[in-house]
Amino acid sequence: MVIVVAERKSRVYGSKPDRSVEGVHFWAEGSALIIEKPIRSLDVAKRNRGITVGSQTGRSATRIFGLKDGQGLRQLRSSNSPLVSERQHSVKIQYTTRSRARSDTSIRLAQDITIVKFTRDKTAFGQHETFPLRYGWLTKGFRAIQQNPRLFDQPEHAMVTLGIGRNMVNALRYWLEATGVARQNEQKTLPTNLGNTLLGEQGDGYLEDEATLWILHWLIASNPDKATGLYWFFNLYPSNVFQSEDVLKGLSTWVQHEAGLKRSASTLKSDVSMLLRAYAFTKSRTDDPLDSPFSTLNLIEQGGGRGLRSARMLRPYLPPVALHFAIAQRLCVDTQRVALPIRSLMYSEDGWAAPGAVFRLSEEGLMRILNLVVEQNPAQYELRDTAGLHQLYLLEPATDPLEILRRYYART
Repeated sequence: MVIVVAERKSRVYGSKPDRSVEGVHFWAEGSALIIEKPIRSLDVAKRNRGITVGSQTGRSATRIFGLKDGQGLRQLRSSNSPLVSERQHSVKIQYTTRSRARSDTSIRLAQDITIVKFTRDKTAFGQHETFPLRYGWLTKGFRAIQQNPRLFDQPEHAMVTLGIGRNMVNALRYWLEATGVARQNEQKTLPTNLGNTLLGEQGDGYLEDEATLWILHWLIASNPDKATGLYWFFNLYPSNVFQSEDVLKGLSTWVQHEAGLKRSASTLKSDVSMLLRAYAFTKSRTDDPLDSPFSTLNLIEQGGGRGLRSARMLRPYLPPVALHFAIAQRLCVDTQRVALPIRSLMYSEDGWAAPGAVFRLSEEGLMRILNLVVEQNPAQYELRDTAGLHQLYLLEPATDPLEILRRYYART
């Protein structure tokens, strides 16, 4: 297996091919130094974010952030360990002075916090029963499943407990899963780590902090598995000014020709209706203007006449933590990545959601908020222009997105 070194704590001896120091063989390959040593003479132990690899005395300990091939990496305490004797092959340690390397074990994310890209095999339309997410629903539903994870498997009991009708119960269950604060496990609906962080005692259970709304919006619009229609609108729909008929036509065309899916017209129409009710306040609507908390984000506004608009703009009021959280999610998906092109943050590419698109930011607006994120985290990020390509560089292993939220709510 190949271990990628992030930093060393001991001197590396020489760089000539086939040279050996205390049984350690090493040679140069380009700008990297390769060190080879039998695994049975190594002590491998997990240390915080990384793993320490060294001799049994610890004198040649080397700090790493992970490895590409994790098979056989265990807590090997001594050369007499049976785990060591079973594996007689060698471990290669690669060191480069150019930048810190990262790999798949640098962060272990809970499944509920992992962002996914769009695939045709997993989509969801119309599961909201035409009801947008309403004020108080997440809090009420989240606390209810904390007390009774089987609540939604008992519809009549759920109606009484939550004080809403059967269709609303189904909708609430859907929104709990679409936002990622709960997940289905057989007959149980269980709180996730994300849910506990956002809505738990140390979070923002009543959605009083505007940053929470922006983060929830991102979680839904970046979730093509559970909210395919919303993902499409905020990431792929090209028009800034439109009417509901235009959105329905665009969604139908994309579903049939781009995604290669077959969905009924009524199902897609319900998605468009829910989208506009959730995010736009129009004079024609008769329900409570604060029916959905997302209407306060002003992502869809009344345009001229009967039209609506959803324009990219500066949005200086966007909390930097929302953008930071979205970027951290993207970086943690591919832990080998050390940079993100600004374009990929502005526009959806290869099925990935883009924060700039989801938050409806202009390029200037994105750069303003992104500069704030970099200023607040100078040891972690840096903006660079390389060969005409503007990129956000990661200077150290990506932060767990949940840790970003914990730090934010601890300060507020």
